[in-house]
Amino acid sequence: METALLVKELRSEFAGPFELNLGAGACAAITGASGSGKSLFLRMIADLDPNHGEVWLHGVERASLAAPEWRKRATYVSAESGWWADTVIEHFAVNSRSEVAALAARLGLHVDLLHASIARLSTGEKQRLALVRALLPSPPVLLLDEPTGPLDEESVVRVEALLQERDSRSKPGRTLGRSALSDGGGAFGNAMNPILLTPLDISIAASLIILDAVLSIWLRLRLHRQIAIAAARMIVQLVAIGYVLRFIFSLNNPAATLLLILIMVLVAAREVAARPERRFKGHSNLVIGFISVGFATFVTSILALTTAIRPQPWFDPHYAIPLAGIILGSVLNSASLSLDSFLGSVRRERPAIEARLSLGETYREAIAPLVREAIRRGLLPIINQMSAAGIVTLPGIMTGQILAGLDPLEAVKYQILLMFLLSGGSGLSALAASYLAAWHLTDERQRLRLDRLQ
Repeated sequence: METALLVKELRSEFAGPFELNLGAGACAAITGASGSGKSLFLRMIADLDPNHGEVWLHGVERASLAAPEWRKRATYVSAESGWWADTVIEHFAVNSRSEVAALAARLGLHVDLLHASIARLSTGEKQRLALVRALLPSPPVLLLDEPTGPLDEESVVRVEALLQERDSRSKPGRTLGRSALSDGGGAFGNAMNPILLTPLDISIAASLIILDAVLSIWLRLRLHRQIAIAAARMIVQLVAIGYVLRFIFSLNNPAATLLLILIMVLVAAREVAARPERRFKGHSNLVIGFISVGFATFVTSILALTTAIRPQPWFDPHYAIPLAGIILGSVLNSASLSLDSFLGSVRRERPAIEARLSLGETYREAIAPLVREAIRRGLLPIINQMSAAGIVTLPGIMTGQILAGLDPLEAVKYQILLMFLLSGGSGLSALAASYLAAWHLTDERQRLRLDRLQ
């Protein structure tokens, strides 16, 4: 019999090496003890997990094909089916839905299920529909991981009959693989009659912090110690940055200004890296945070300094540093929310992502819904902030300028400019964080690399 599927020295750090030689039209059952690597073997053939070795299909080496094209030829169906849309029918092309209904009926599924929500389907129904989804393109190789595991006896008979029929009707070369066992800032402008605060003024305001601590003790909230430490840290940090800014302002040197902004970006990147519940191994979170917040901050700051504000010189630290600081606060929040959203959802949606990869979609297509949702989540805070500005809240910068003596309408102009900058910066940082994280979770073969997460 002519060789159709040839596997040589296929291995990973967890299992192998594996060898396989199947002729055209053959149906093979992969058996073995639980944990012996049956599912991993099928996933490696489909190139869903990192592996080494050779896989050939009808004389064509896997490495010579783009990953999506290979997976269209060697389609993997997981034991836990993955879904990415709300209803069943959305997972099938419009021109194939009559065939979908016919195949579903062959497997004992009512046609009404095609318009049902994925959430209401049983495990067995989802498994049979995933099989229909894989059968429709008629791939030369089907890699089925426990295709009848969650099914009752009647459904098992239907599935096996359909597979045998499709196999016998397919053109020569169809091969079936099967796993059979379980397994903060100031005003933009010159100071205008500022109200100088005395130590007594600050002490009076500090009485509110004391009130918070007293309430914590009285109500047994056990937050008074944290309140005291946070207030002390804030005072020390702000006084220190005040002296640093006074020194930098006196230098009026672009290199010193850039160095301070880079340090601010690095601190913000650390915050972005630390906030997500899921993290990459090594320092990848920090790198993603630094690139996303740094890129967004520099683009928006330079745009504002060279067009709208136009100080002389344009890098004047009196303008550049406060502006960068304000933008950093917003882009930090957007980047961290987007990164947290993406890394949290990618593990949860792994079955759906790999189901799409197994059907020959590109990694970019499979991951797109998660990237969109991550960017959306990163933008929501600034959208809410813009919606509430002027009605629910008076933004801090605008309030500070009015207190400093600026005409309210002029303060409004600066606040509108600032909100536009924050919005643009937030979008850039959310976009960069989401795509950088997505890019880091794949490789040259467009596999989903969750092993790169802690």
